[in-house]
Amino acid sequence: MTIPNISNVFSLDSHYKEFKSLLELAQHCLDQGQLESAAVYTQVAGSYAWFNHTGLFACPELENILGKLATHLTATDNSSKRTHQTHEVLHVATEVYQTGGPTQAIACWIAQDSSRHHRVCLTRQGYSSIPEKITTRLTAQSDLLLLDNKSGGLLRRAATLREIAQGVDVILLHSHPYDVVPILAFSGVSNYPPVIYVNHADHVFWLGTSVANVVLNMRDSGQALAVDRRGVDPTRSIVMERPLCSIGRSLSREEAKRQLNIRPEQVLVVTTADAPKYRAVTGPSLLDIIVPVFERHDNALLLAAGPAPEDEWAVAEKRTQGRVKALGRLPNVTLLHQAADIYIDSFPFSSLTSLIEAGSNGTPVITYRGHPEECAVLGADTHGVDEYMCRPTSVKELQSELSCMITDTEWRDDLGKKIQQAILKNHQGEVWRTSVSKAYDIAARSDLPITVSVPARKCGPLDVLVNLIMEETGYCKGVTGAMRDNLGLFPAGQRVAEWVKLARNGEPLPLRYLLPEWLLIPLGRCWRMVRRASVSKT
Repeated sequence: MTIPNISNVFSLDSHYKEFKSLLELAQHCLDQGQLESAAVYTQVAGSYAWFNHTGLFACPELENILGKLATHLTATDNSSKRTHQTHEVLHVATEVYQTGGPTQAIACWIAQDSSRHHRVCLTRQGYSSIPEKITTRLTAQSDLLLLDNKSGGLLRRAATLREIAQGVDVILLHSHPYDVVPILAFSGVSNYPPVIYVNHADHVFWLGTSVANVVLNMRDSGQALAVDRRGVDPTRSIVMERPLCSIGRSLSREEAKRQLNIRPEQVLVVTTADAPKYRAVTGPSLLDIIVPVFERHDNALLLAAGPAPEDEWAVAEKRTQGRVKALGRLPNVTLLHQAADIYIDSFPFSSLTSLIEAGSNGTPVITYRGHPEECAVLGADTHGVDEYMCRPTSVKELQSELSCMITDTEWRDDLGKKIQQAILKNHQGEVWRTSVSKAYDIAARSDLPITVSVPARKCGPLDVLVNLIMEETGYCKGVTGAMRDNLGLFPAGQRVAEWVKLARNGEPLPLRYLLPEWLLIPLGRCWRMVRRASVSKT
């Protein structure tokens, strides 16, 4: 893969300049005593750096501002003696979804770690419904805590979280990369429960290095980046396999195929991931590479859950007479996974959770490693499973291995059994529970002050590629996008000023953006109920 050149470096430099301007706004508000506005500007900066890569994967300067803001929060009584025993676990997330790896990880964590009491605290759920995979695994309704359903801003949410968390034994951060609430809540506290940052977004900028007693990485490439580019002390960075829910087969492969109207002799290849993870950035897309294989093997078909049947997917469907088909987003992909003969990972952006779920059914896995070696964090790697996946590194290798897997049933079945055994051994049951207990113990004993080195800003191949992925997939929406997403958090006067500024810059927003975010949430829920009622009447 060829990494583009100076124009991409210029883009990174431009993003960095915008990011620094946002930091200056936050610092100015802090100096002027405008604490709530300062907090929101730090969150705008974090949101901007997440989606508009700056050459940084962490920023001690931003977290230092948050640390100063945290001194203005009400102190809590932390006089009670803490033990190294872990009974109460608090999961802190920004938002949970019906689909997606981070939410699935929380649900499976609670299910696998069932000997402990778990609570879930959400800093910004909005009016989206809480998925059943979360609610059904909690012991009581009171174990689900929402911080954005009352009046007040980020500082009020942080103060509430600080108070909630003092009564637990360990805190697990699954928060979005931009979320400042946990950093505000846990900065500068003493005799407090240890914080484990779950590094689920290991390929992008995130906030949290200054409060994490332990950074828990899901794979080696994520750990390497945490140390090299985030300044995390290697002694408090660990690797642990992500938890897998014990689903098990409810259908044979043949029966699952029958329900999908697929003949038993047809070879079904499945891939499941969000549509942007397939969008080409440099070089050919995954579809460009594999469609010729399906043109040569008329007994093979590909079903993709996530991408919509449009653009290149519509073209591929036509080229293969319907044997390559995008199904759009599905609420449940279990039937697809149980019918699959082969699973192929998304590219240029891997989907490790989907890959592991597929392999747990005894389905052989192919993951294309077409990125430069220094961009390993964009691929799929996980302890104990790597050696059982097919990992081609060139277009020719990928086409050859997919073709061989389609034709060689014995090899396919053997690979499927091996990867299933490896996943079930390492991602659930006693092996996983032993690993999580060890992680809790490491966190409980980490009583030294948290130190973070200042990571160097770079514009290397990984930085360029991350930036290109964000631009090509539409996530990169500039300062305007970051400001729009956080406008409702500003105090009223600053909110109006920023709304007017956006309008003058040619980015007018609807009047609803002038309302505080906490008020938009109940209004949004009411509007959704009205729409549902009108639909049911028709």
